[in-house]
Amino acid sequence: MTPWARFVHMGMEGMAAWVMAVAAATLVLLVGLFTLAGIMPDSPGAIAGFFFAVLVYTAVLSAIPATLAVWTLRLTNAPRGWTDALAGALMGPFLSHAILGGFDFSPESFKLADIMLAVAGAAGGFAYWYFAGRPGRRT
Repeated sequence: MTPWARFVHMGMEGMAAWVMAVAAATLVLLVGLFTLAGIMPDSPGAIAGFFFAVLVYTAVLSAIPATLAVWTLRLTNAPRGWTDALAGALMGPFLSHAILGGFDFSPESFKLADIMLAVAGAAGGFAYWYFAGRPGRRT
């Protein structure tokens, strides 16, 4: 395999893992939203539409930060798995405050939604690690 083909193949595998991570984070986020709000949409179309809207929103907001987090983890040779989950857990609340609420990172500004975003981000980070072939796992 040529170096260019290997680079493209590695990039496509990374993007596929990222898409699965975004889907996992979106699923966890929707389950949390429906549970906290105490609602259940009455039709599969409503669930699918809401899932797609949150999926696109999550994908757009996490594309660049997720890439930077993965590159940082690779450059520092940090152990993968838990660090991917931690990066996702930190990214959720950080992006929420940075984009939706301004840069108010005071302790009193954190809410239950931040915990839900952290759990969804951690699920996405763990899913990324899993679907990227579990790099760095001990055998």
